[in-house]
Amino acid sequence: MSVHDDRSSPADSPEQGPDRTAPPFDEALYLRAFPDVTVAIEQGQITSGLDHYRMAGQAEGRLTHAAYLREFEAVMGPPPRVTVDSPLRAPCGAMLIVGWTDDQEDALTEIIVDQPGVRPRPTGAIARLRRPDVEAAVGGTMINGASLHPFGFWAFAGPDPDPSAHESNPEDHCPMQLCFRSGKRQISEQRLEPVSNVALMTKVLDGLARAEYHGDRLIETFAILDGGMGDQIVALNRMITQSITSRAIAERFGPKRSKLLGSIIVPIEDRRNPLFVQARAFSMQAGSDAYEFIYVINNPDLIEPLCREAHIAAQTYGVSITLVMYPGNAGFACANNIAAGFAGSKRLLFVSPDILPRAPDWARTHARVIADRPGHETRLFGPRLYHGDGSVTDGGLYLDVEKRISGHANGITRRSVLRVEPLETNAPIGITQGTSQPTSSRPVLAITDAFISMERGWFERLNGFSEDYVGHGHADADLCLRSLAAGTVAWTHDLPMWHLGGRITTQSPAQDGGSLVDRWLFSRAWQPVLGEELLGPTPNHPLLAVTTEPPAQVTTPERPAPSRSRRAAPARTKSGAGA
Repeated sequence: MSVHDDRSSPADSPEQGPDRTAPPFDEALYLRAFPDVTVAIEQGQITSGLDHYRMAGQAEGRLTHAAYLREFEAVMGPPPRVTVDSPLRAPCGAMLIVGWTDDQEDALTEIIVDQPGVRPRPTGAIARLRRPDVEAAVGGTMINGASLHPFGFWAFAGPDPDPSAHESNPEDHCPMQLCFRSGKRQISEQRLEPVSNVALMTKVLDGLARAEYHGDRLIETFAILDGGMGDQIVALNRMITQSITSRAIAERFGPKRSKLLGSIIVPIEDRRNPLFVQARAFSMQAGSDAYEFIYVINNPDLIEPLCREAHIAAQTYGVSITLVMYPGNAGFACANNIAAGFAGSKRLLFVSPDILPRAPDWARTHARVIADRPGHETRLFGPRLYHGDGSVTDGGLYLDVEKRISGHANGITRRSVLRVEPLETNAPIGITQGTSQPTSSRPVLAITDAFISMERGWFERLNGFSEDYVGHGHADADLCLRSLAAGTVAWTHDLPMWHLGGRITTQSPAQDGGSLVDRWLFSRAWQPVLGEELLGPTPNHPLLAVTTEPPAQVTTPERPAPSRSRRAAPARTKSGAGA
């Protein structure tokens, strides 16, 4: 930048200049149009934009420069075009607003909804995304036929803490103010379409998964979640799950045993329910009568048929079964936490619906592991899991850092995120009919919630699974890392199990969106506190050294304190047929 004296008097008006057709001087517009002037002010070369204009800008004709004219026209002209598509509002006050705007010259900065009888409410962070349909119609700066400007937007506001906001009439049309950088406001009269809390949550997660961006999808999604939208999604999820689990009841079937070695907890949410087959596979073995089953029904449509199946299975196999029921899907973490409150033993076994014992002596083997191994090795452990073809699907979990890069019109962004991976995936093994393949016990950084055996006291000390996670993933690794931070590492032992659904990877868009939120939440909580010694397939940490001696006191990652939802207390229990 050249700063020089144009010999104008300090008293001269900024409008006085060689070009009488130039628009008037405006300090804010001048600084926005010319970043070099802002840099000069920051470096102390000049005191203001007006100072620069008088000394140099007037002679340079900066008021007729294209950059200044664009800023001036943005202020003086009409606001950018805006289209809002069917805004949604849930009973809790959460809102989702989706649309597009041609704000290439005057950026959209805020959306405020004026609901009748309720104070105006900002929607919070605005996510920008690609709209190929708008790109084709509007154009703009193009590369390879595609516009670099993200015309699309969506804004999400979580549950409203103001109770009066929940009482507005859904038929009322709400003035929606779309605010732009220049200070202009576009008013759009909109009717907020009423939807249930769950439907709004599904729509948000679905939109998160389907969104298109300029640049790397994961980095751009995480940037949106960092801006406050992630915490809003977590808050809505916690509110929904608490509402569902607070109405939990239990129905018991079969014999009621006074002394139990373990409680097998199985969440069920789809129609491929395993109750009858799984109860038979686990119960038709010596020592299995010391275990009870607790099935948590995450789908209200399954309550009636599963009650029938539980009654038949209890009568046929003499197994003790408890069904925990509530009116909705609260997810696996909440299901496991609620079921633990109904357990009648001091050992909790969290088991996926697609897990079956691979060896006929699983009950005795499980009891022998607990009796023979040191206490620090059995406080939290899992088995080795096998696919139906005999290949190893999971020998524990490890963490690694994935480095990604995103290029877009505003520059290049680099970001590292945590990745959770299974150990020994697809390692071939030989199958011996009726016997278990010997495996070595060893500590691992984390184990999957497909099968977790855990002391109930330790589970309660850790406050159970974190209910902040929206989807199915990452709550298991989070639990194990919190256990590690408290001084106990997870182990795997010789207790082979079939994991017959381990290769099913198809998810709905809403489930994909939940996985994105969970990975963002997990990375935010743990990446800042994990050292290099805990990363990779072979982490080098003292607690992960194979030894039969109790570990000495070592430095562990500081346990983060994510927001925790209030655990619902077990509700009333009924005695079912055959009790």
